[in-house]
Amino acid sequence: MKTIAKKAPTVNRKPDMNENSSTSEVMLRKVKMRDKEQKKVPLRIDNKTVIMVKPTNCNPVYAEKIKKKFEIGFIPISRR
Repeated sequence: MKTIAKKAPTVNRKPDMNENSSTSEVMLRKVKMRDKEQKKVPLRIDNKTVIMVKPTNCNPVYAEKIKKKFEIGFIPISRR
């Protein structure tokens, strides 16, 4: 008589994200959890830039203020 080996039953569980994850993934997860705990919301500065701010700062006036703040350190390179 032939016997068939059965596999052990698998336990349905969520995968542990700490196993085999890079440090960048761990840091990204920490930042996302911190933002969620602080209840921050996304604010679009321009078509490519989105920052996380408190809900009270999520308005067009604050977006313009941040745009100006980011542009202060920008000095265009002149052509010679």
